[in-house]
Amino acid sequence: MIRKALVMKDFSLVEGYPGTGKTFLIVEIVKIFREVGMKVLITSFTNNSLNNILRILAKTSVDPK
Repeated sequence: MIRKALVMKDFSLVEGYPGTGKTFLIVEIVKIFREVGMKVLITSFTNNSLNNILRILAKTSVDPK
């Protein structure tokens, strides 16, 4: 799935049931995009999802901005 996200021109949609690794997948994609200087926009139905992603990114060396 990460490879697919990297080759998409416009956007990627990650959806699935709770506990399927969506947050981990999104964090890894954001890390790769930010390391090469790309901008990333993440949206979600709930703020909690975004908070989880940003909390994990804050623990890494990747700047979430």
